[in-house]
Amino acid sequence: MLIILTLYLAMLSMVAYGSMKSAPREEFYTGGRKTGSWVLLLTLFATNMTSISLIGVPDQAFDSGFMVFISMGVSTALIVPFLFHTMGRKVCEQSRRYGFLTQGDLVHLKTGSKSSGAMISSISILFLIPYIVIGLKGGGEVLSLVFSSYQLTIPEYLSTGVIALLVFGYVFLGGMTTTSRINTVQAIIFLVGAFYIATYLFSKWGGFSESLHLLQTQKSGFFNPSDYLPNPGNTVSLAFLAISVGAFPHIFSHWCTAKSPDHFKQSIRLYPACILILWLSSSFIGMLSNLEFAQKPDEPVIIALIGDLNNEFVAGIIAVSVLAAIMSSLDSQLLGASLIFQKSQKSIEKMPLAIMILLCYALAICTTGNIFQLGVWSLAGFAALTPLLMVCVRQNSVNKVLFNISLAVIVILWLGFFMHALAVGFSSYSILDTGIAPVVPLVVISALFSLLLVVTNQKDTTQKAIHIR
Repeated sequence: MLIILTLYLAMLSMVAYGSMKSAPREEFYTGGRKTGSWVLLLTLFATNMTSISLIGVPDQAFDSGFMVFISMGVSTALIVPFLFHTMGRKVCEQSRRYGFLTQGDLVHLKTGSKSSGAMISSISILFLIPYIVIGLKGGGEVLSLVFSSYQLTIPEYLSTGVIALLVFGYVFLGGMTTTSRINTVQAIIFLVGAFYIATYLFSKWGGFSESLHLLQTQKSGFFNPSDYLPNPGNTVSLAFLAISVGAFPHIFSHWCTAKSPDHFKQSIRLYPACILILWLSSSFIGMLSNLEFAQKPDEPVIIALIGDLNNEFVAGIIAVSVLAAIMSSLDSQLLGASLIFQKSQKSIEKMPLAIMILLCYALAICTTGNIFQLGVWSLAGFAALTPLLMVCVRQNSVNKVLFNISLAVIVILWLGFFMHALAVGFSSYSILDTGIAPVVPLVVISALFSLLLVVTNQKDTTQKAIHIR
């Protein structure tokens, strides 16, 4: 396992070194706006597929079978390419024309209000920080487990610090070019890794048919379609979370660095296939883990497999795949967050990178596992911002007063739901016990405000045309 981990780190170092040599300083945040089709596809996929894909999905599949794939995998495969087409292509085109790289700059451009841009940037940062913290904690836990398998115990603050320094190092030195190239490598690693782990488990238990037969004797509900229907509210809520991609600052920054809108074609066409491979593999890993464990482990299922399988090579593949999934989103999140603090596109200020990683590292070693639950709330917040940002992308101008009111209402409602969940309990919180999570009403209300913004804009345009005549 240690050999595989060493090879993995050596590969990242070589990619980082090669990228840094070819990346001019002035292209630190833009990558020269020359990301090609395949790199864009794999970068966007790697950036979006956080630790949820290889840690959260197997954990859910261990208990609920294909439910997590049906509710989140399918919706992600359909919704995300749609957002790439309707928002990503437009963002790329307008970014090249106007020179913006952040959502705050876009909102400022369309509303003509610096305060509106500052509001959206501040909210994005607050929603993004929990994700960076989750990535650091997850990477630290995996690294600790690797060392513990060799009877070496290292404290959490040290293992988390190693992950923080590693990501900060290549992002600080190479910027967007290095991040995109490393993410391309990371995507291939965890896609192939997840498929291999699932294939290994099937092979261990007698092949595909025999494994499913053994699984059916233990978990017959996994293969009963009626068992996936009792809670449609929860299924709809999980599907709505996929809309959050449209408001991720790190996804937005990658959209801005594409060569042209035409280079999104591969991402739109092949993204569903990447989702199918990764999420089906992760679901099977979780389901087949029922044959490995008599009861669900206290730690994440895929992490527990490292010690349970008693196979150094497979354990190494698991560790490297999980680290790749974590770091491929962590670096882009860090870069996207620091980009928001840039005072201008002409001056390259790297201090925000250092401040952001130190803040998130401090939170990672001070917080408990509850931070993972906060990540779902961040997703809900981003999902609610997506319709408003789509209006800014698709319209030539946006009414700043109505936009600010819309944003304020969404934030107040989010805080209201959040405070109520704190009072009654975070776990399995839903509205009136219907199974419907706050993300659903938040997105619906945001969509209504967005429609109102479009109608208002059309009226303003008509009135201006009449006035000119």
